[in-house]
Amino acid sequence: MENRVIAFIDILGFKTLAEKNTKEVLLKTIKPFYECKENIKKLELVLPNSMEATFFSDSIVLSCDEIDVKEFLSIIKMLLDEFILCKLFLRGGIALGKLYHSNDIVFGPAMNCAYELESKFAVYPSIIISDDVYKITNKLYPITVPKRKRFGENPYEAFENYSPTEDIGRDDDGFYFLNPFPRNIPVSDKHKIFGINSPIDFALKYKDILEKKLKEYKTKLKIFHKYFWLAKKLNVYYMAEKNITQINLEQF
Repeated sequence: MENRVIAFIDILGFKTLAEKNTKEVLLKTIKPFYECKENIKKLELVLPNSMEATFFSDSIVLSCDEIDVKEFLSIIKMLLDEFILCKLFLRGGIALGKLYHSNDIVFGPAMNCAYELESKFAVYPSIIISDDVYKITNKLYPITVPKRKRFGENPYEAFENYSPTEDIGRDDDGFYFLNPFPRNIPVSDKHKIFGINSPIDFALKYKDILEKKLKEYKTKLKIFHKYFWLAKKLNVYYMAEKNITQINLEQF
């Protein structure tokens, strides 16, 4: 086994979907996982040579060498964006440690840690990041300049100077988490099908989907609180953006 960064990610609410939908609907739901590599090429992101991917049910396990953590976290951000287009949210855990991952075989202490973060601590629609992953990310890609604008830059050029540490926050419970919100993404033909012609359009789409989830689950408090947490984070994240108004949480 070798030291690797690993992410264990699944779809929030998939159990309920599986009970109520046909095989065809469920296959369409998990399609972004299986199209992962193809979408990476379309968005001109770099696929690390060290990356491995294993799929099962509604879950995906990704891993890479720790030196490739920048591209690795960017790929996970891409997955978050892809599932939002399907009106679905992801949760998971990212850990660092000893791991064997080749083709569809994956095991090791790091796998156990990532799974535990997802199953025990990722209560909300969030990707929790272990302290070790945060430390190695901050070491390799420290934030040396003030945080740049959420939007307005050429997304391809911006990536060259991008520090993934910018996209790691710390929650009140002490856990680090990966920022789930759209920032400065390249807009593809697929996005345009959904009426997304700019990164700001994507952020507004995300906000609209989240507001509808809050209304849908207003009387189901266990689920509602998951989306309420996310809405609070969104309001803080886009606070300085004039084109994105905050979600009015008082109505709930």
